[in-house]
Amino acid sequence: MTTELDKIKTSFIDKGVPAIMGEYGAGYQSSTAEPYRRYWTEYVTKAAHDRGIAPIYWDAGQELVNRDALSIRYSDIYDALKRATTSSYTLSQVAAP
Repeated sequence: MTTELDKIKTSFIDKGVPAIMGEYGAGYQSSTAEPYRRYWTEYVTKAAHDRGIAPIYWDAGQELVNRDALSIRYSDIYDALKRATTSSYTLSQVAAP
């Protein structure tokens, strides 16, 4: 993942061309898989953001945000997205599951 994002940074960001990483995400599979989904989400978001690539998380209707109740369904994923884009730490410091 980081190798591919480095290529985008070198080819575009470093030359003043903005880049987005759109529609990425991992859907809910089971409660036992949730820690891995949180890790993957935070790692990928952090890797893109740190390289100046704008990450746009995919929410297929009712996955992360409950649009009927206007609430967050998975606070661990939401918190991982916020942490990755607003906090200063390295990829190696993303908490493993």
